[in-house]
Amino acid sequence: MTLKLINPRYYLWLIKRFLLFLIHPSAKQDKSLTRIDKIRDVIILFLLKFVTASILAIVIKSFFNYDNTAFAEAKTLYSPVLLLIIGVVILPLIEEIAFRLMMLFKAENLSLSFAVLVYYIFTKGYFQTYVTDIDNFFFIRVTIGIIAGFAMYFIVLRHEPKVRKFWELNFKWIYYFSFVLFAWIHIINYDLTLEILLLMPVLTLPQLIGGIVYGFVRVKYGFVYSCILHGLNNFVPIGLTLVLF
Repeated sequence: MTLKLINPRYYLWLIKRFLLFLIHPSAKQDKSLTRIDKIRDVIILFLLKFVTASILAIVIKSFFNYDNTAFAEAKTLYSPVLLLIIGVVILPLIEEIAFRLMMLFKAENLSLSFAVLVYYIFTKGYFQTYVTDIDNFFFIRVTIGIIAGFAMYFIVLRHEPKVRKFWELNFKWIYYFSFVLFAWIHIINYDLTLEILLLMPVLTLPQLIGGIVYGFVRVKYGFVYSCILHGLNNFVPIGLTLVLF
């Protein structure tokens, strides 16, 4: 494990494997990998993704100086410890369920993803609050998500062969749609204006890269590992911000 972590050839091999998946996505899991293999690859992908996204974020910030108001407000609402727990554990879990659990088809996966996604969209888009906010219409938001999830579950069960076939034939586009939706929904973190909306593809590029990588990890390594990678990715900027500012 240690040798591969410092072996440039292994980095290049993993990048090539990732790019091949990006061009030709496949829902086939790699069951030959051990737990050590998965942990090693997740660490390498975290390093590569973090460096790439950080460079992009710095370049974007130098041209378009817009603040992430959602994070600024969260800092005033939560203690540093609670902010870390939310940003590193709770939010990654919610977002991975919403955007990536369903990538491997099961009626349970699809319905749970849909339930959490509906909760996520209604919370941020309609109620305009945080997904972790348990004070403002929390019961209503959760109920809407649960109803949507059960409705999706029974629809999928009734038409499972057709839905499964559709999923298998269109996995490529499902994967692409999942990371674009994941990226663009983060535009809600800004104060929405026409200019912000027009710049959405640029401002959300770091999240787009994240969604691409998380999706790859979810399919090839498993749901737990995409959650771990997502949490690691959030830990560094949140931790640095809390320490430095």
